[in-house]
Amino acid sequence: GTVLEIGSGSGQHIAHLAPLLPSLSFQPCEYAGHPNPRAQPQSASRILASISAYCEGIPNVLPPAELDASQLASSSLVADSSLVGLIAINVLHVSPLPVLEGVFSGAGTKLMPGGTLFLFGPFARDGVISGEANLRFQQSLKELNPNFGLRDITDLTKMAAELGMSVQAEIFFEQSNNYLLCYQKN
Repeated sequence: GTVLEIGSGSGQHIAHLAPLLPSLSFQPCEYAGHPNPRAQPQSASRILASISAYCEGIPNVLPPAELDASQLASSSLVADSSLVGLIAINVLHVSPLPVLEGVFSGAGTKLMPGGTLFLFGPFARDGVISGEANLRFQQSLKELNPNFGLRDITDLTKMAAELGMSVQAEIFFEQSNNYLLCYQKN
C-alpha cells in the first residue's frame, strides 16, 4: 500500500519512516504556495530536490511531487480510496484553514476503508492549550498569520466523524507537548 505525506519539508520524516516499513510505498509531497510570511520563499523545485536528496537510495520512496493539500480530494496524484495512510507532521498549525480542510476531505476521499490519517504536532483540546511553550508558540503563530495556530482536537475529531473516520489512537508526548492523532476511515 501507499502512504502519502503532506508537507514533507526537507524529506527527513519519510527518510526515517520508509526504511522501517519496507512493505509500504511512501509518496512525499510539498507545496510552496502557503509560505510563512517571515520565511524566505522557496521554489517548489528546490523543496522537491531536498526531499529527493534526503530519500536517495531508499527504494520504497516514490519521487516527490508538488501538491496543494487544500486540493487533495480532487488531486490526481493518488487515486481515490487507494491510500493505506496519510501523514501530516507539524503541518496543520502552520497552514491556513483551507489546508486543514483539504487534508481531512482528502483523507475521506483518498484513504481506503481501514486506512489511517496520522497527524502529529501541537494541538489544543476544548479550546485549552497546554504548556507554557505551546501558549507562546500559539501567540507567535497568530502574529505570523492570523490563519495559523494550534488546531483543536475536539474540532478535528468532529470533522473526521463527518467524513466517515473515527479515532483510532491519541498519544500525548508530554516532553514536547505534542500529540499523535490517528483517525481510521470506516
